[in-house]
Amino acid sequence: MATAKKAANLATIPRFSRRRSASKLPAPNGTCTIVRVVVVADASALLAVVLDEPERGPIIDATEGATLIAPSALPFEIGNALIAMRKRGQIEEEVILPAWQATQRIPVQLVPVDVEAALVLALAHGIYAYDAYYLQCSLSHRRPLVTLDRKMREVAKKLGLLLLV
Repeated sequence: MATAKKAANLATIPRFSRRRSASKLPAPNGTCTIVRVVVVADASALLAVVLDEPERGPIIDATEGATLIAPSALPFEIGNALIAMRKRGQIEEEVILPAWQATQRIPVQLVPVDVEAALVLALAHGIYAYDAYYLQCSLSHRRPLVTLDRKMREVAKKLGLLLLV
């Protein structure tokens, strides 16, 4: 359960630098090719970072230098998740607004998602529509996914998606 100490730590969360937006990969002929790394990030990953969960370090390591994208529903899911965490007693009330503000400092490009295709995924795999939005985003953009959600990870593997962390 988050304490006042954790709430104080949220105030000191650094602004997330994405200085390295491309990686250099050696090409077969010895030249270098610059590749822009784009990753689909879900609410669980962003909240793990701002709430200083154990997965924070691996998530930052896996996404450093990458451009993060997410379905345009991301801010609503983050807000809902924070309130749900409070209702379950996982975080204190005073943590909610600083955590929300910290998530808003993480540069994430919000993208539209084919809701109909996502609903088909949700029905086919017995998952929530919100989870299917991230999977559809990853599928349609052909990008890896970073999530801590167990069920979403299972479905992503079935779909052949690359998972980070």
